[in-house]
Amino acid sequence: MAVQTVENPPMPFRWPIDHGMKIGSEVILIGATYSGQQKQFAVNLNGQGDDVVLHVNPRFKFLEDTIVLNNRSYAGWQKEERHRNKFSVGDAFRLRIEIARFEHRLAPEMVRSLEVNGDVVLHRINLVNMAQPAAQPSAQYPSSAPPHPSMAQPPYPPPPQPIGFGAPPPMGFSPAVDLPYPPIPGLQPNFANEPQWHQRDGSGGFGPPKPNAPYPPYGHQ
Repeated sequence: MAVQTVENPPMPFRWPIDHGMKIGSEVILIGATYSGQQKQFAVNLNGQGDDVVLHVNPRFKFLEDTIVLNNRSYAGWQKEERHRNKFSVGDAFRLRIEIARFEHRLAPEMVRSLEVNGDVVLHRINLVNMAQPAAQPSAQYPSSAPPHPSMAQPPYPPPPQPIGFGAPPPMGFSPAVDLPYPPIPGLQPNFANEPQWHQRDGSGGFGPPKPNAPYPPYGHQ
């Protein structure tokens, strides 16, 4: 239970209540009355502007020893409620105002400040269980996003080279030397059966290949 305490406040006293009051909120005043010119004191729970959510007004005037309860809205002061005054001039007191379930004239959530004035000295004020601001859901974002991959540096490592194969030799691939697998006894490659791509010469046989020669037209033998 959250409690705000104010010790020996100066008079008149005003204290902000930013988020209003709620069911279970309390205002506890500890002080004493004295014989002054006003012959009364007042405790107000103020709203916005000129609104007064609750007005508690003990009066000590002659033939008016009473406590007045009221509220004020945009239409002015409303109907008073009067009760017998249990306060006496010069006596110490403890006044406790508790917000309970009740058909309030103005909602306790409208309270924005506490005000005390008149012929009274306050030693301590406790504000108990005041309303708190509504919690806002926090957006969940990653703490840091990875940087975008640059064009100069690939985002992924190059694929691994196959096991057993290296870079091709400078002079080309030689099956007799560079076979990546062990030779099999009795099995030798036959290079005589390699296909040779030649064009026909005029005698009908196969002559040496002619580089960059055009293809024969379709149907030509």
